[in-house]
Amino acid sequence: MHIASLFLDALLRVAAESAPYLFLGIAAAALLRAFIPEQQIYRLLGKSSFRSVFLASAIGVPLPLCSCSVIPGAMALRQSGASSAATTSFLISTPE
Repeated sequence: MHIASLFLDALLRVAAESAPYLFLGIAAAALLRAFIPEQQIYRLLGKSSFRSVFLASAIGVPLPLCSCSVIPGAMALRQSGASSAATTSFLISTPE
């Protein structure tokens, strides 16, 4: 029983620490969907070309997102029509 309580305590601490960043990522994804038309995302990032991968990296590099908050943004990009190569490039290029 002691191990279970230690595990639950650690799980709750990690969830509490990552929750603000996850909500930040969800907010960034919502802003992306609200202000950038899907047609524009598809036009810029929809093809698996060097240009789309480079552009996705250029978008991801200056963003101060941690690994928790970049996931919702990448999901929003992918659902808006970005190619899997561009989405992966965006995920890899974020600083943290």
